[in-house]
Amino acid sequence: MNTLRLYRGKDIYNHWQYGYLVEDWIYGVSKEYIQVRQSTIGISIGVNDRTGSPIYEGDTFEYKGNKYVVEYDEDSAGYVGKGIENPTYQISGFDLKRMIITGNIHE
Repeated sequence: MNTLRLYRGKDIYNHWQYGYLVEDWIYGVSKEYIQVRQSTIGISIGVNDRTGSPIYEGDTFEYKGNKYVVEYDEDSAGYVGKGIENPTYQISGFDLKRMIITGNIHE
């Protein structure tokens, strides 16, 4: 599957499901519709981290002792790493591919 427009979300068993989004259902690689919790849905931002893993909205990473979450920023019209403890800290979308994703806000 092309990860550019893939989504992920957690199902009722708390497992990540990956695929195409249809309302609050993910149509995944198993070619089945799986219902996911709306609050856990995130889209692939079309960029891989330093290890080659796709980055999704809601992923987290650390940089210079600060924790960041990947989210869409309307002011820059793109995805950025926004500081969790200090929202004024921000990492540009271009720099996200140099980071290593350490988790996400749903775990």
